Amino acid sequence: MKGADYVTASWNVFADHDKTILIGNSDSASTAAVDRGHLKVTLHHNLFSNLVERAPRVRFGQVDSYNNHFVAEPGYGYSYGIGLESQLVAEHNAFTVPAGIDEATILKKWSEAPLTATDNYVNGRLTDLIAVHNTGVPTEILRSGAGWTPTLRTKIDPAKAVPYLVDRGAGAGRLR
Repeated sequence: MKGADYVTASWNVFADHDKTILIGNSDSASTAAVDRGHLKVTLHHNLFSNLVERAPRVRFGQVDSYNNHFVAEPGYGYSYGIGLESQLVAEHNAFTVPAGIDEATILKKWSEAPLTATDNYVNGRLTDLIAVHNTGVPTEILRSGAGWTPTLRTKIDPAKAVPYLVDRGAGAGRLR
């Protein structure tokens, strides 16, 4: 989706994948020329279950991810990949992470790019994803503050209610 803008993915189930969603094709100069200033994407009320990585991985994009439920299983790598010139806002999400999977791996730094990550819950506990990442992966420090505020959101549900709402409402053939 080179240079695409104003794309929304909502109420979907993404399950049993390795590399799930890539926003921004590559770090190359030719791709940067097409993608820079574009790739405005919203992801909300999606269920990401038994994935390895890229939910999503972002390059250049201005991505708003809210009210999603991430369910990790053995083999999990990361959910959010922070790439070149990305501007990710990840708020009001819920993560279900089994024992043995380090919460610090929810975020993966590929390039220097700040992000906003507030009001996220891991296993029912309010969790500062950036602080947990920076403590657990001190060689890949992430900075807070994506530099923009989403304006195109619909209703924001309380993050603690997200597992219940999304698990019962996401997917084909479900009426909301």
